[in-house]
Amino acid sequence: MQPLMKKNGNRFVLDGEDTLQDMLGDATRIRQVLLNVLSNAAKFTHEGEVRMVVRRSVHDAAVNIVFEICDTGIGMSQTQLAKLFQPFVQADSATTRR
Repeated sequence: MQPLMKKNGNRFVLDGEDTLQDMLGDATRIRQVLLNVLSNAAKFTHEGEVRMVVRRSVHDAAVNIVFEICDTGIGMSQTQLAKLFQPFVQADSATTRR
């Protein structure tokens, strides 16, 4: 991720708990999702910060690993947020040209 972060002058911060354990999952898909989300954060953030927090979450006796990505980029409009968990569409064609 460092080359993508440096391209726009961003700082990448990784925060993780010391108590994380092994995770069962599809490593290829998890890696791809994280790469996509972090790439978007780096792309739309300029001279800012992209932070990834990795932590455990226990709910109804199930232990999950949670990845939280935050950035100081351009953000999303309320209309874009409303479409967030709908089938894929490009958020705004003008955004990709920035």
